[in-house]
Amino acid sequence: MTNFDKKTLTVTHDGAAPVTFTVEVDPANTGHWKPVHQLESKPGEPATYAFPEGFGAYWVRVTADKPCTATATCVYE
Repeated sequence: MTNFDKKTLTVTHDGAAPVTFTVEVDPANTGHWKPVHQLESKPGEPATYAFPEGFGAYWVRVTADKPCTATATCVYE
């Protein structure tokens, strides 16, 4: 995620009910995860989060609050 000014994350899932996703980052590549946002995706509807401009981190992970098959897509510009 470093060296890009604009970053967005979009999640989708196959669940029958809304799913809340927690977005966490490891800002210094130390294995210490920090939650930065939660977003809810309704069935059949993608949910998108735009990271603040200039935000940087080495790793990002996304977890769901209930069982589902999900896709998380990051776009860096």
